Amino acid sequence: MQDLQFAAIELKPHEHMDAAVQHVMLVAKELSKPFAKLEVYGRIMVGRFYFLRFRSDCLPSVLEAVLAQKRAVIVPGGSAGFTVKLPTGRTGNVNRIVLQAAPLAGYPKSFRGPGVKFWERQFLPPR
Repeated sequence: MQDLQFAAIELKPHEHMDAAVQHVMLVAKELSKPFAKLEVYGRIMVGRFYFLRFRSDCLPSVLEAVLAQKRAVIVPGGSAGFTVKLPTGRTGNVNRIVLQAAPLAGYPKSFRGPGVKFWERQFLPPR
């Protein structure tokens, strides 16, 4: 199993955290690149974009596919520790303290990844 790494994905306006997490997992399933765990650490704002920061064993190729679907991502790398990549092709540095800070109140929330049996059940609507 791969080590858990910090990353973030853009939250669309009025999008719930669970929907954004589910989007990443569906992309991983489509690419046949399952991972076991995703821990949400809270919401941050970088520039004018809101991001959902998380720690996961998700492969970088999954985040690149999310970027190709017109959703900004923050990935490890760059001189400050992380790089924000926008769908327009622009990039910038994000300080590692922003992503690796302690979880916000009520977090971390853990999700089973697509590499775990019955992972879809955590996104079913309540009865």
